[in-house]
Amino acid sequence: MFDGFWSGVLGGLFGSSLTRWARKYRYSTIFLIVTIGVHIFSFAQDLVRVGGHAALMRFREFTFTTIGLLVPMGIGLLAVLCVFVCASLIPEKKG
Repeated sequence: MFDGFWSGVLGGLFGSSLTRWARKYRYSTIFLIVTIGVHIFSFAQDLVRVGGHAALMRFREFTFTTIGLLVPMGIGLLAVLCVFVCASLIPEKKG
């Protein structure tokens, strides 16, 4: 329940301004940035958790599998959907 509180507070404070910022980019750009970002953060998490050599081995093992490709793409599509819905709900500022 406490996580929902912080999600609401942060979404209320930064949601509309973040959506206005993301609105100026194309959806394909948002998709690529988020998809590549998921791969980078996954590698960084493995790097911290298991070390450099093991992180490279896991990256090679899991990145080019069906799950390793489709899950980051799904997260990228979800980000595009969120930006699309929020951009259509928040009116543009004139001026």
